[in-house]
Amino acid sequence: MTCSIDKNGLYCKGNYKPTRYSKPYSFSITYSGKNSPDIHVIEPHIEFHDDIHMYPKGESLCLYHPETDNLYWDSKKHNIYNTIIPWTLEWFVYYELYLITGRWEHPFKPHKQVKDNNQKTIS
Repeated sequence: MTCSIDKNGLYCKGNYKPTRYSKPYSFSITYSGKNSPDIHVIEPHIEFHDDIHMYPKGESLCLYHPETDNLYWDSKKHNIYNTIIPWTLEWFVYYELYLITGRWEHPFKPHKQVKDNNQKTIS
């Protein structure tokens, strides 16, 4: 990984190949210090799908559930090195399994968007 810091925050770019049979993945982590980090796959392009745990807006990877995983990710500690980076690499392993099985094998909380009776979108 290569990382740089400027007035906008931290930017890292990395490459990862989960297995010798996998294709290599290029990804970026952007962190302003204020909001949760954004993690994007640069190459190859992975199209959004609810089943592979990406956010539809911006196609950032979904690595944790903000309401239940706050014990692991705490923005006040800025612990990207022992949470976000390993979780990103793990996401690629589960994505490779998804390509084989067609199911997201890692435990998760569903976050598909549905409409309530008032036609508001709930995630």
